[in-house]
Amino acid sequence: MSILKARNLYLMLSFLCMGLLFSCSDSDAEESKRVEYAQIAESKAPHVIIKDLYIASDGDYEAIARILNCTPSTLIRISAEKTYPTPKFEERLRSDYFFYITHNSSFDELRAKKDPKYNWTDTVLDFYDRNPGCFWTINIIFMLVLAFYALGSIFFFLGELLVYLIAWIVSLFLTPNPIVDNFVDLINPLLEHL
Repeated sequence: MSILKARNLYLMLSFLCMGLLFSCSDSDAEESKRVEYAQIAESKAPHVIIKDLYIASDGDYEAIARILNCTPSTLIRISAEKTYPTPKFEERLRSDYFFYITHNSSFDELRAKKDPKYNWTDTVLDFYDRNPGCFWTINIIFMLVLAFYALGSIFFFLGELLVYLIAWIVSLFLTPNPIVDNFVDLINPLLEHL
């Protein structure tokens, strides 16, 4: 009986040691990746970081501006190297870029974390742009249901138009306002310098 207990204890300790060994190796690999990502974020120039974010956002300077709490014209000037970011703004730019590259270069995750208006925009206004198959599937099913319901009358087209009219009216009131850019011709002294 004691040999069986000793054997079970040995097996349990073996599994515990293996689990500890594998858990340490994963955290070391993760830590080395974080250090590598930090070096990448620190080595890139601010205008290159803005250009990377510009490409990731599909050319939307306004989305990047909302994330960084600045104006699009400030970002355009910095990316064109006409001005340079202040140290405080550059630190914020690098920390957001570090978040971007550590989360699999997902601009959507960065935007969801930093842009307060992104959740509404993503779930409602951009849903059909991001999911065209879902849009057409829902649209065709809705049209077929209305067509069978109305038995070939014009009501299914009117029902479809009514749904789109309601969605359009709702989007007029709930769409995020564009950023007011007061620094088109001037330099924002809090974020950039010559």
